[in-house]
Amino acid sequence: MGTDYRINKKHLLGAEASIKGFPATTFGQSNSFDTISVNGINTTMQNITNTNTDHYDLSGNLYYKYKIDSTAKLITYLYYTNTQTNSHQNINNERGLDYKKTSDNLNYKIQYQKTFKNKFTLTTGGRYLANNYKSTPQDTIQTVFFNDFYKLTAFAYLKIRFNKNTGLMFGSSFEKYEAENNDVKTTFNSFQPRINFHKTTKNNGKFVFEYGQQTQYPYLSDLNPQMTYQTAFIASMGNPELKPYLYHHLSLE
Repeated sequence: MGTDYRINKKHLLGAEASIKGFPATTFGQSNSFDTISVNGINTTMQNITNTNTDHYDLSGNLYYKYKIDSTAKLITYLYYTNTQTNSHQNINNERGLDYKKTSDNLNYKIQYQKTFKNKFTLTTGGRYLANNYKSTPQDTIQTVFFNDFYKLTAFAYLKIRFNKNTGLMFGSSFEKYEAENNDVKTTFNSFQPRINFHKTTKNNGKFVFEYGQQTQYPYLSDLNPQMTYQTAFIASMGNPELKPYLYHHLSLE
C-alpha cells in the first residue's frame, strides 16, 4: 500500500509499505548419500533432512520531490527491508540445527537535476547502501555468523541534446565498498564510467552506442585465508590478495 501527499506545487511527499508472511510457513525435504570406505569396504548412508521454515518480509520506502524551479529538481529516496527466517531441521528423525536468520537492507539516494538552456542536463547525487545479515543458531554452543556490506556512491552525469534527434550522455560514479564477516574484513574503491550516444534518422531508424564499466567484488569466503571444511573430505581456502575485477559493457544497435 502507498500514498502521495502534495504539500504544494513544489513539494511532494510519498510513502509505501508492504508485509509478506504473517508468518508464512514452508516445508522442504532433501536426501543425501555419504559413502565411507573402511579397509576397502564401502558403506553408504542415506540422510533425510526435513526443514520447517517460518519467514516474513517487511519493506517500506519514503520519497520526497522538490521542484526548485522549471529547470531544477531535487529527489530523495529511502528504502528499507527486513526479512526474518526461523528454520527447524530434523535429520533422520533426530533434531538437527535450529537457527534464526535476520537480514536488514537500507538504501538511501539523493539526486539533483538541473537543465541549462534547454540543451544541457546535469544529474548528480549520492547513494548509500547497507546490508546486514546475521544467522543465530538456537544451540548456544554454535557461533553467531554475520555478513555485512556497505556501499557509498557519488555520481555525476551530463546529458547534451544537440537537437530533437541526437543526444549524448556521459559521466561516472565513484564507489566505496566495505564488507565484513566473522573472519574477513575488506575495503575497495572503484570508478565506473558510462557513455551513451543516440541518433534517430529521417526514416525513423535509430542508432545507439553505449559503453559502461562495472566492478565485481570478490566474495568474503574467497578472501578468507583460513581452511574451511564443508565435509570430512572437502575443504576450501581463500586468497586474501584477490582484487575486484572490471567488466565492460559495449552495445551498438
